[in-house]
Amino acid sequence: MAKQTITAAGDQTAFSIDGGLHFLSVAGTFGSTTITLQYRRDASSSFVTLQDAGSTKSITADLNENVYLPGGELRAVATGGSGINITFEFYKVTA
Repeated sequence: MAKQTITAAGDQTAFSIDGGLHFLSVAGTFGSTTITLQYRRDASSSFVTLQDAGSTKSITADLNENVYLPGGELRAVATGGSGINITFEFYKVTA
């Protein structure tokens, strides 16, 4: 399981992930903040924003869902807002 608390805007620490189905939870005080998720396959690649049906997946309120992630690195990016106190966590779902 990976977990971090986001209290300021900007790029957050990237986490190494194994490919597969993951449970994703983003919750807390958003204060008009938008969270987007970025992925890269390895350290030599650039981060790209994850999309949902061709559009950037913008998280502006509590979210709990299962998502399929390929192996690589995942990070949250917080933009806007003040008074931010958001918990970002995910873990691989196993059968």
